[in-house]
Amino acid sequence: MFAHTFKQHTVMAAATLLAAFALTACSPAAAQPSTPPAAAVEAAVVTPTVVQIVTKDHLFEAPAEIEGGWVTVKSRNEGAEPHHVQLAQLNDGVTFEAFVEALQQGPEVAFPLMSLAGGPGPLDTGGEAVVTVELAPGNYVLADFLPSADGVPHIAKGMLAPLTVVAPANGADDVTVALPEVAGEVKLMSFSFVLPQEIQAGEQVWKVTNEGDQWHEISLIKLAEGKTMMDVTHWMHAPDGPPPFTNVGGMQGLDPGESAYLHLDLTPGEYVGLCHIPDPASGKEHAELGMVMPFTVK
Repeated sequence: MFAHTFKQHTVMAAATLLAAFALTACSPAAAQPSTPPAAAVEAAVVTPTVVQIVTKDHLFEAPAEIEGGWVTVKSRNEGAEPHHVQLAQLNDGVTFEAFVEALQQGPEVAFPLMSLAGGPGPLDTGGEAVVTVELAPGNYVLADFLPSADGVPHIAKGMLAPLTVVAPANGADDVTVALPEVAGEVKLMSFSFVLPQEIQAGEQVWKVTNEGDQWHEISLIKLAEGKTMMDVTHWMHAPDGPPPFTNVGGMQGLDPGESAYLHLDLTPGEYVGLCHIPDPASGKEHAELGMVMPFTVK
């Protein structure tokens, strides 16, 4: 989400009302009314709302308003630089303009005004990513904290946009949302990851839960052929030439206790999961504190 920023993320279905009405049976002696069964309401099953966001250099192409609840966010990077989409809900009463003003005073002023709701992780040019997140009604921002080659964060170049989330028109009590089928679970700890023991190539969905005591994310990179984590570390501290990896998405920052779903289509190879969010106490990226997890996709 904040990669190198501090050093160098329905089909509406109506509920079907089934009502049965019993007829009163009559006889010459007396009417014998039957007891009608209670009306039954079947909760409709719906899929999450789908929202498409396009990232460019340096702006978001995204709707200004969406329905909340469970939302599948699809991101496509049409820019020349890597980009991500961090969804953040502003605190009650905080406007977009007030948040921008706070951000100009520094992250220590702005960040307490928001909570993190996930989002598609970093992608290289032409990359696509999908996540399913739960969004409560309110004011949000879309943000990209990644830096350009000149070291200036994309957020400072215009990649900060307001988003209004409204209550679902179908009503939360009347529907059941069909969430993705999960192939594995990821736990974000302070400061480590727990990943599925065996990760196979192909399409799959991971449930990502922040079990730590502060914001966490998992950014995924795939190492170039013949490259190692040492090469990645050297490049991140002193970028020189093309990176020894490809950005393949991930899950942007989540508040403690929150869960979201990461949709993946992995090819065989060597990968690394990282968290670039800074620790408030030390100022160091979580990756420097242990949130680095290499893994193999077979």
